Amino acid sequence: GDGERSACGGGEEPPATRRPGGEGALEAGSMTWGALVREVCRDIATGTARAGVLSALFALLVCGPALVDCAQVVGIGAQAARFRASLASVRVIEAKGAIDGAACHALGRIPGVRAAAVRAAETGVRAAALPASSIPLYEATPGIGAIVRAPGAPTTGVLASEQVAAALGLRPGSALALTGGDVEVAGVYPRDEGDGRRPGFAYAIISPVPAQGVFDECWVESWPMSTAISPLARTAVIPDGEPEVKEGAFNASLGASFDGDALLRGRLTRWAPLVSAVLGALVGAGGVWARRLEIASALHAGLSRADAFLIQTCEALAWTASGTVMALPTAAIVIAGAQSPGAPGVWAIVSLEAGAGLLAALLGAVAATCLVREKRLFAYFKHRR
Repeated sequence: GDGERSACGGGEEPPATRRPGGEGALEAGSMTWGALVREVCRDIATGTARAGVLSALFALLVCGPALVDCAQVVGIGAQAARFRASLASVRVIEAKGAIDGAACHALGRIPGVRAAAVRAAETGVRAAALPASSIPLYEATPGIGAIVRAPGAPTTGVLASEQVAAALGLRPGSALALTGGDVEVAGVYPRDEGDGRRPGFAYAIISPVPAQGVFDECWVESWPMSTAISPLARTAVIPDGEPEVKEGAFNASLGASFDGDALLRGRLTRWAPLVSAVLGALVGAGGVWARRLEIASALHAGLSRADAFLIQTCEALAWTASGTVMALPTAAIVIAGAQSPGAPGVWAIVSLEAGAGLLAALLGAVAATCLVREKRLFAYFKHRR
């Protein structure tokens, strides 16, 4: 009988699960994939899905915290770049005539460390074009070029400050005519004593010399900065005669140290991923819950729960993707404006945080769809607005 055929799985296929497209049609629940796609497109095009409003909310509430965090990270990167550019990361060990040039120069072999021994020459030099004025001369071991940011400075030739180069028309590779002969200009280093750097080097020439003999100072730079560098730098001091040793930053106006890791860990926006996820879930759930009457009506009319999940998920994907695209120009402007070599890392942070919000929005939409009940259709209708 009918009961036997039903129990054995025989009989005709129930109408709710027939394949509308025929025997070979691809099926998802009670609707074909084509019908699902058309339904999603129709909801978006007619405004039923509220895709425009939800996209704007997603861009503002979910991508917004990620963009604020992006700006914070970029700002910390800019602080680090400014700290290094002003030579605040350079530690100076000063001991007049008691710095072992070879020991100081050897510190530069440590990975991530730059070092140079420096001393002031007894007399300056006079340019043939300006014989009446003397240019201060400093002698330093070959590592000085990297410390003073003279691009590509070799170990031969002198380094001229920007002011000297501008006054005498010098550039890397040109010859500097002195009263005692010509010397090659190996590089030009930027100097700006207005940012708190030690005076005396803005208008000067630095001549690289072999790392032999004694010097007055040992300049050491490590990046990222390490507290272990200062004790190592002090090993360059010759202990004979108990010399007076002074230590400090080449530019103390920005502080004695810069701990980028601590700033990143302690930034106020470090909770941005959690905020994006929570707000994303609320936006996703709210967008679906606002349509609970419509969804319950569709379920009552025969729409399967699986199809309801697929429709709401696809529509959520549409407006989350649209909201992400809306936020991309702002992120690009913030990151590009910093001109930071760490931009790829910042993009990764923004992508992860926005991705967390997107995933949370999808889960919120699915969860809200689960909470919609067909049996509460009349309750939804009664409390509609």
